[in-house]
Amino acid sequence: MFFNSNVKKETVEKAISIKPDITAELVWKIDDTNIEYCILKHKPYFNVSTEYIINIADTVTDLYDKKLIEPYKFKFKTESCRVSYLQPIEGSMNVEPNAEVKIIFNTIMNHEETEKHVSIDPKTDVVFLWSSPDNYDILSITPKKGWEPHSSCIFRVSKAAKGKNGEGLIKDYKGLIYIK
Repeated sequence: MFFNSNVKKETVEKAISIKPDITAELVWKIDDTNIEYCILKHKPYFNVSTEYIINIADTVTDLYDKKLIEPYKFKFKTESCRVSYLQPIEGSMNVEPNAEVKIIFNTIMNHEETEKHVSIDPKTDVVFLWSSPDNYDILSITPKKGWEPHSSCIFRVSKAAKGKNGEGLIKDYKGLIYIK
């Protein structure tokens, strides 16, 4: 957040509210032109498919004790639950027959529910392993006896797969790789 004059930091910290509630701290920085600004650093991460409203009360004052003319409010909506990408990259050629394939989601998923909606063509006996580095999920898929050599594999995730808060994917996902 940029203000048109230098402000008293403590007044900003007291004036900000976020709905739905999420814990955030203000981190003050100075840009290349020597203008001070504030970053709202939040954790936990924003939920997907959620509208957030940031309110800044008119109690913010500058260094000369002048208040904001009026409260300021803005809102934004986070992106929908989706598959971010496939690894190896969708369309990859010459993938090793024993390669691990990863489906990366943009949020934490309901693992058990999501696995019900993942399919592989041709049908292959696989092992699923989940990892959640921070605010997203990775489904690693390893073939028990390898992918069929000299073929292609299609990985699908139905939009019925669910994020941890019950939100479905915005659309079905389909990714294709070619095995060496």
